[in-house]
Amino acid sequence: MKKPINIVFSDIDGCLLDHHNYQDKAAQAALTWLQKGHFPLVLVSSKTLSEMTELQRKWQLDTPMIIENGSAIAFPKSHYSEKQIEQAYSHGNYWLRALTEKIDTVALLENFQHCAKTFSQMDIEQLMALTDLEAEQARQAQDRLFSDPIYWSGSPQQLAQFKQHCHQLGIKVNQGGRFIHLDNGADKGYAVNKLIELLTQIQPQLNPICSLALGDGENDLPMLKVCDFAAQIASPSHHFPSFSHPNLFRSQQYGPAGWFEAIEYFFSRRQLA
Repeated sequence: MKKPINIVFSDIDGCLLDHHNYQDKAAQAALTWLQKGHFPLVLVSSKTLSEMTELQRKWQLDTPMIIENGSAIAFPKSHYSEKQIEQAYSHGNYWLRALTEKIDTVALLENFQHCAKTFSQMDIEQLMALTDLEAEQARQAQDRLFSDPIYWSGSPQQLAQFKQHCHQLGIKVNQGGRFIHLDNGADKGYAVNKLIELLTQIQPQLNPICSLALGDGENDLPMLKVCDFAAQIASPSHHFPSFSHPNLFRSQQYGPAGWFEAIEYFFSRRQLA
């Protein structure tokens, strides 16, 4: 018999939030169900700490967060002490455990300026137009500590050249739902494994941890790979990234509706609660 899932890791955009209107209505029932069942939900996103703090508040979550595509883990000071987390430092209301060093993305794009632009290179109006975010949300998206997502407007051939350039420098290029993300050793999978390791030390009652991960993009695959159960959420903008897993579910519906579908599948139909 399968052991019950006791922690859920989830991407945000294209999963809990619709990629285009940023609504979460279709996922609300599953969010409420997880909260009532006391199943920890850990947000894992390319979003910034500022952005994710707002969503933690909205969804009434008090769990750690994995920010900027696996660059760091943020532990809320209200529930964790500095002594509990090795190599952590204070940042506002969180203890941050950095997992990577910042990449100079603008310098990497020196020979590709005509076909790519980073968040830091855009003004607020450009970022708002590209993402449909409100002004304050766009400012939060630019409040980056480790990473600088790329909007690619060049050809697939130019992207292949850029990937090769990064590969030679030991930097991996990951395709998210709409933007490109770079990593030099830390990705969502590495961060999830590190958080599981820390949680088993801090909260022994969670051990053994049995995990479910939900994501829609290529940059979510490392996270899905390291968890016991995995859900790929359908997207209206791209096909499912190629992926295999012994306990894989693929939603038929898009975004938050697909997220609800996956939670219902694992916790109700497969009775893994």
